[in-house]
Amino acid sequence: MAKKKKKTQRNKDKQVQPQFKKLNLDQLLSQGKQFLANKNPRKALNYFKMALKKGASAEQVNIYIFRAYLLRESQLREKGMVREAEAIKKQANGYFPEMDQLSGNDITLYVSTSSNKEALNAYNKYIAVHKISPETEIIFANRIFTGQNPDFINNLDEASPLKRDADTAYRGILLMNDGLWEDALNVLRPIPRSSPFAHIRLFCRAMVSFYNENDADMFKALSLIPDNFPLISIVKGLSSISSAGMEYNSKKESFPLPQCLWETPVNHERIIADFIQKSDLNSPDRTAKLIRTISDTLYPESPQVVRMLLIQFIWKKNKEAGFQYASFNDDRFNALAEKNLTPEEINQLNCKINLLYSETPWVSASEYIKILKDEFTDEQDRKIAHSMVLILTVNRIYNENIHIPSNKYPMEQYADFLGIEPANLRNDEMILIDMAAKAVQLDPYNIKGYEILVQLQRTSRSAKAKVEESLNLVIKALPDDPAPCLELATILYEKNAFRKAETILKEAIKRAPYDNKVLERHALSFLISAGINFNRGKFHLVIDDIKKAAAVNCSKIAPFLAEKKIFFQIMDEPKKSDSIISSEIKGLVLYEKLRILSILLLDLTASNKVFPNKALNKITKIFNKELKQINELSSSNIISLMAPLERAYLALLPSVRISDIFIKRWKYLSKHIKDTDLIIIFDYIFEENTFGLIEKEIHKRTSGAVEPQRTIMNFYLAVIKYINNENIGSSRFNALINNADPGTLKELQTISRKLAAHTSGPLQSALAVFNFDMLDGFCFNNIFDDDDYDDYDDDDFDNIFNMLNPDFGFDFDENDMLPAADMALKSAELLVQSLGIKGAPNGIIKELRNAMRSDFKIRKEFDVICNMLKQIKDKEISREVKILFLGKGTKK
Repeated sequence: MAKKKKKTQRNKDKQVQPQFKKLNLDQLLSQGKQFLANKNPRKALNYFKMALKKGASAEQVNIYIFRAYLLRESQLREKGMVREAEAIKKQANGYFPEMDQLSGNDITLYVSTSSNKEALNAYNKYIAVHKISPETEIIFANRIFTGQNPDFINNLDEASPLKRDADTAYRGILLMNDGLWEDALNVLRPIPRSSPFAHIRLFCRAMVSFYNENDADMFKALSLIPDNFPLISIVKGLSSISSAGMEYNSKKESFPLPQCLWETPVNHERIIADFIQKSDLNSPDRTAKLIRTISDTLYPESPQVVRMLLIQFIWKKNKEAGFQYASFNDDRFNALAEKNLTPEEINQLNCKINLLYSETPWVSASEYIKILKDEFTDEQDRKIAHSMVLILTVNRIYNENIHIPSNKYPMEQYADFLGIEPANLRNDEMILIDMAAKAVQLDPYNIKGYEILVQLQRTSRSAKAKVEESLNLVIKALPDDPAPCLELATILYEKNAFRKAETILKEAIKRAPYDNKVLERHALSFLISAGINFNRGKFHLVIDDIKKAAAVNCSKIAPFLAEKKIFFQIMDEPKKSDSIISSEIKGLVLYEKLRILSILLLDLTASNKVFPNKALNKITKIFNKELKQINELSSSNIISLMAPLERAYLALLPSVRISDIFIKRWKYLSKHIKDTDLIIIFDYIFEENTFGLIEKEIHKRTSGAVEPQRTIMNFYLAVIKYINNENIGSSRFNALINNADPGTLKELQTISRKLAAHTSGPLQSALAVFNFDMLDGFCFNNIFDDDDYDDYDDDDFDNIFNMLNPDFGFDFDENDMLPAADMALKSAELLVQSLGIKGAPNGIIKELRNAMRSDFKIRKEFDVICNMLKQIKDKEISREVKILFLGKGTKK
């Protein structure tokens, strides 16, 4: 029946469509306004946008499109569709009209769904043109009432009643939070009836009357409170109480909803914050009792949910503290968990913790996904949770540069849970692509899913095809969001599917014709088309494309437009390069000149196009001349010039590493870059051929640097020295970590994860997990240079071999050989990775094997691992593991 109705409606729409297109401008505007008045924003938008196509001015139509988007956004929020509403809000911002066109209802609706900064900025502009909007100021007042600090309105116009009464109201609100109603009312008395905080004073008065059992005064105050008050449910509940001679106890029984009114006031955030601060694992009984008390108070209907959250908060607090100052005691935490949670809940908790901190997140993710059905009974909720787990896992592996086993066997048992196709189990690139694509498939509405997917490396056709397929799902799920269309266009350009890319860009333009990002990509598409036509010799089309790109009038694309104009002209007439450049950059400021010239040099030097050296030398000379005036620019300007371009520009330029052009001329830049900005540049240029430059710059600056820059520079220096085979062990790293304050420590962790991508072996593992103790005891980095292992004592080998056990802790059972064999192989592969012997010659690995087996205790454990590995097919074991554990391997 539903299908039939849908089909009938579709047929009606088809009949209406021709008539819709035949309407003149006035009719379109009239019909659109009618639909808007009838609360039908989607149809209203169709009419208003058609009016734009038929020549209506933006000034004439934008206000109505803006109102339609705001109405649609509010409808979506009422349905709980927050992500879709946020996408619509972006569209509304693209049509923001002039302030004199806005009504009081417009600004109120806009502010109600905007952030404090965005809302305050709009409201200040509004009251500069219009009178004060009482309804809008009440929204700000409600935000302060619900706990936000009133400092966010400091920049509000002084004429605003909101700003005038904010300090008084906030003092009263704090007293209300503590249950001191009468004191609060005394503070709030000066607030007039016209104030946006008047309804808060009324609520306080009602509560004082309630406690004094003055029902008549309470009901009078409650009746004046507006419906947009945050505690309107309590207001209505109190209003429903009969006023005929009620005793206190009967009140308590007749209205059980806000129990805090008859007991003590409950400030959820303050209670939880105080509890986390005071929680002590050394007193598990006391902490367990606190957990039960708080959870029963905050959520009596389901206290177990709160208990689980509180215990997770405790874990996070102690994990962070333990990381900085001392080792975290798992036994005490486990004791606390056992006192508050069931075995099933403890298992869930362990899975969540492992998901965040395990060095093998794909294993932890699989274990958690297995038990999602116990935590989420609703299938749709389970899919959303499954998707979030996969996104978190991919994000950790990608950002922390976590090594994935290269063998098929360790991964195939997790493939079904992670969404990995069997054919891709040996392909690191496709493993992550498959996981992220599965996350998108399970929940295409989760924007973070496709955002991490498009960041992943995609060099193969199959990878690009999988990303394209996933983005198409997102485009269908989010019909008003242009962002996935732009990402899909980037993929299509990478595949040289230019017509498809242009088609999907048209869809993005249709969704958000005034969005800055869409305009940028629209202009970029014309420049890409110009490049294609230039290569094909269709020079007349090149001129048309350049004109179209200029007509888009996008400021961000301006330097690329200027560069392409120069590029096409000098490729045609290289002898006139200096005059062509001079005419294009004449009158521009230094930043714009350097931006254009650096892009031009990147285009000429990194491309395969043949270009005369003489002409290139002229261009280089012009660039160097301009660069000598770099003192006119700020340090942040230089950072901006050196920042890598977005991936979308790879369709336009041969490379996005524009920093390469500037690094060759570092002597001009160095003294003009602040220490705080230098670290950002290190992140742009960190690779082997720049280590000398970085090391020299750090030595030059550290004596005069202040914290935290000195510590961060020395951290970079320690990494470079280790890579350069200077055996510094963990001492240098740990000294920096131990002396760092919490803020600096957090920065070091972030930098450490980034640097892991540029290293290998034990240093890569140490940087990824920010634990440098594994660098001690054995100089793996020098393993290829020193064949003498006699200097290492038994403790060294104990430390090495212990890597096999701590995270996996498996006991071997003869009746359960396959899982044990799997764990043994996984451990062996991780040990090979940690030793840094991946790809090493057979002889080196054999010498290491002999040295390790010379210790009796290690040899015994070695034999146990070997027995497990014999259960696995020979082709599933890497060459290095075969040699190290089984003593055999292929030639190398």
